[in-house]
Amino acid sequence: MLSDEMDKSLKLMVILIISIASFSLTLLYELPYKFQKEGYISVGSEAIQKISFPNNSSLLYINGNTQLEEYSISGNGTIENPFLISDDLFESVNTTYGVYIENTNKSLLLLNCSISAVDYGIVLSNVSHIIIEECSIYDHNEYGIVISDSKNAIITDSDIHNNDNGIKIQGCTDIILEKNFISLNYLHGYFLINSSFCDIINNRLFSNQYGIRTEYSNYNNIIGNNLEYHENAIYLSHSNSNIIMNNNGADNINEIIEYNCQNNLFENNFPQQEIDNTTAKIDVTILIIYAISFFLIAYIIMNVYRYKKLSKSSYLKIKCVYDIYNINNKNRREIK
Repeated sequence: MLSDEMDKSLKLMVILIISIASFSLTLLYELPYKFQKEGYISVGSEAIQKISFPNNSSLLYINGNTQLEEYSISGNGTIENPFLISDDLFESVNTTYGVYIENTNKSLLLLNCSISAVDYGIVLSNVSHIIIEECSIYDHNEYGIVISDSKNAIITDSDIHNNDNGIKIQGCTDIILEKNFISLNYLHGYFLINSSFCDIINNRLFSNQYGIRTEYSNYNNIIGNNLEYHENAIYLSHSNSNIIMNNNGADNINEIIEYNCQNNLFENNFPQQEIDNTTAKIDVTILIIYAISFFLIAYIIMNVYRYKKLSKSSYLKIKCVYDIYNINNKNRREIK
């Protein structure tokens, strides 16, 4: 009976220790990281969804320079005076694509537009000389923006948030991504595949699983970006001769990861940040919780041990007295 009671006490102590440890780990590591979901196909070492071509499922579909000119509100398609599409709201819960443009080489400025469709916000395929500026692109099941097989495009001063993926650049050259706010996308902030001579400069990226990711992409510049709350802030795979410089941020699990890369230049990335008062207060609170947990566990262990020792000692004393009593009774009977 005594042994059973002690076993129960030890089991309760183990359960309590596990519960306290689980709570502490949850407090420390429950950050807004998001992890990859199922249903994606493999491209290189990454699992992504393949884009299908539009079948009258775009809010705005442009194929060729003639249609580009028809839809623009001003400009002549030169670099100095690009065609202009501005101040439009492209929003639908039933349409696959917000804006789909392909096969153009005239200059276009897409300015101050809000786009929210079902799967893709903007898709640019086989285009050049397009600028996306001051646009808000959000709530897509696949990508906010996809640029494929294109060159000389710029995305700047735009807000890309709450998509499965932020921006994908695939098979492109000379793409500039600068001064954008890329946040709360399920998987990628920026994702470059088979793309070269691209600039990712002075962006703010917040709480995507991957902040900036490259696959088979060479001679790109990743400079001056702020990245916070990512599982992988910068991730390079099979990507060579890139410059990664002056990037900073905090609260990333992995700041920079390289896999099968060569000749990449890294300089002055993620310098140690001074801890502000708020962070210090949080750290002190966590230490206090750990200290209380430690002393509580120690107290429980000591009391269980003392209970076990005292109970065993008391049991032996009672047994000893009982044995002496029996021996005395037996001797009295023999004397009689």
